[in-house]
Amino acid sequence: MNALPAPLYPGFYSDSRETVLIIFALFSFIILASMLASRFGFRAKVRRIGAIGAIEEAIGRAAETGRPVLYLSGMYDMNSIATMASINILSHVAETAARYEVDLKMACCRSLVMNAARDAVSAAYSAAGKPELYRPDNISYITDDQWGFACAVDSIITRERPAANLMFGHFVSESLIYAETGFAVGAMQIAATNDFNQIPFFVIACDYCMIGEELYAAAAYLSKKPHAAAHLLAIDICKSIIILMIIYGVISVSFFG
Repeated sequence: MNALPAPLYPGFYSDSRETVLIIFALFSFIILASMLASRFGFRAKVRRIGAIGAIEEAIGRAAETGRPVLYLSGMYDMNSIATMASINILSHVAETAARYEVDLKMACCRSLVMNAARDAVSAAYSAAGKPELYRPDNISYITDDQWGFACAVDSIITRERPAANLMFGHFVSESLIYAETGFAVGAMQIAATNDFNQIPFFVIACDYCMIGEELYAAAAYLSKKPHAAAHLLAIDICKSIIILMIIYGVISVSFFG
C-alpha cells in the first residue's frame, strides 16, 4: 500500500486555526479600509477628553505666574507607541506655549527622543508664528539610567518650580517621584500613561489623569490628522467585535454547551 505524499510545508497550515486566520483577515481589512477611507475624505470623530482642555488651562496658569512648563515623555525610546503619541501631544503643548509666550522645558532620557522633541517643538513654534522664542537648550538629554534620570527630574522640578507638570508617555516605577515632587511645588499636573501599574500614582497626585489608551486618543485628537483618527476608529471596531465574540462564546457555553 502506497503512503500518501507528505505535504510540501508540513505545519505551515493547520485546519484547527482557520478561525484565527479569519479573524486576522477581518481585522486587517477593517484597519486598511479605515485608513483608505481617511485618504478619500472620511473624518472619524474622536471624543474630546476632559484632560485635553486642562492642558491650555495649565499653560495659561504658567503664563500668569511667570513660571515654566515641564514636559516629560516617559522612559521609553521612539520605538514605543506611547512615546510617539507623547511627541504628537508635545506639538500641541509647544504651540500653545508659544502663543502664551511661556517657557517650555523638557527632560529626555533618550537622545533620539530629544531630537524628535526638538523637531516637533521647533515646528510648533513656527506654526504659532513665534519661531524666535524657540530655545533648543530647553529640551535636554539627561541619561538613559532610570533612577539617575528620576533624580535629575526631581531636582529640576524642585529648582525650576514649574507651574505645570505634563507627563505623557510610558512611565514605570519612578512615576510617583515626578508626581509627588510636582505636587509638593504646587504645579498643576496632567498625566497619561499606558502602564496600568502607574495609573494609581498619577490619579492620587495629579489634577487630571488619562487612563490607558486615552493617551492614544488624545494624540489622535490633538494631531488633527485624519489617518490617526481613522486608525483609532478601526481599533475600536476590532475591540467591539472581540467583545461580541466573548459574549457569544459565554452564552453558547452557558446555555447550549
